Amino acid sequence: MNEAKDSLRSKATLTLLDLIGEGPIGGLVNGLKSVYLNETPLENPNGTRNFQGVTADFRNGSNDQSVMPLFGNYVEAPFNVGVNVKKDLPYTFTVSNPNADAIRAIVTLPALTVTNGDNGDISGTTVQYKFAISTNGGEFIDVAAGTEWSDAANAWSLQSGYETASAPGAVGLHVTIKGATTNWETYGWIDVQAQEWTGSAWVNLSGVKRLNISYYSYGDEYGYGMVNNSETYSVQSNYSMVRFVIVGRSSNAFTIERGEVRRNNATPTITVSGKSRSRYQRAHILRITPGASSVRIRMTRITDDATSALLQNETYLDSYAEIVTLNMNYPNSALFGLRIDSSSSIRCLRAHT
Repeated sequence: MNEAKDSLRSKATLTLLDLIGEGPIGGLVNGLKSVYLNETPLENPNGTRNFQGVTADFRNGSNDQSVMPLFGNYVEAPFNVGVNVKKDLPYTFTVSNPNADAIRAIVTLPALTVTNGDNGDISGTTVQYKFAISTNGGEFIDVAAGTEWSDAANAWSLQSGYETASAPGAVGLHVTIKGATTNWETYGWIDVQAQEWTGSAWVNLSGVKRLNISYYSYGDEYGYGMVNNSETYSVQSNYSMVRFVIVGRSSNAFTIERGEVRRNNATPTITVSGKSRSRYQRAHILRITPGASSVRIRMTRITDDATSALLQNETYLDSYAEIVTLNMNYPNSALFGLRIDSSSSIRCLRAHT
């Protein structure tokens, strides 16, 4: 009998956010060379790292300090599930917090092996599953397992009087617009509401965004012109059609300038291939529409269920968390953030200074 080595390893992340004190303060004495993990500096004098898979960030505690992108900018509420998802029995749950803008779903495979019934050899195998989202009672739309962005050609059109970007067949869009003017008025604003088509209705995508509009003019012996220096606005959707509704403006001269449209071509199918005798977990972030009247999420197993004890490939929806992005910057608080993922060389963090 031969047995292949385990090839799957769950990835987990430890996140620490330390409140150092009331700010502003001077900051790290010597950058990341001043950060010690288990009495070893994170960075050597020559700039090389002693630890891989470690991310650090710092804010000195000013009143208007920026948000630390990976630390403290969201809150989440966890929910245990523990359901074995079968091919013919998908599992569906309803998001309870209307302000949630993302879901973290944890999928557990107790083991992933296949045993040869003739000689007892044990090797790895493959299992597939996917997620779909229904918004405001609409149909379930498969959502991408990852991102494969490309430019969407000829995406813009004017539909029902609204600037609309669409990319049929895409599993997500990233769309950018800019404030603009239709005449020589150079300063003002427009209020814009982005909406996404869920397959059954237009649903607001985040809140109303105000775009300040400004132009500067130039002129020389070759002519005269204006340069648009207005604010831009980008939105991301899980769907293939997004439109922008102007809900207010300081002058009828102000409007929307079409920008870049990128489409997500990733497949919704999640594939796990390899071998693991012990529990293996994966986390998936699913973007949802905050403020919707209802959001339901469905996990479906694509692979046929095992019919023999020789094949171990059960898929459990272990738990999920409802995430609300707050973009907290903690004004007047000096902060140090540390993230360590399981791929790092740190096996036990006894102290950090």
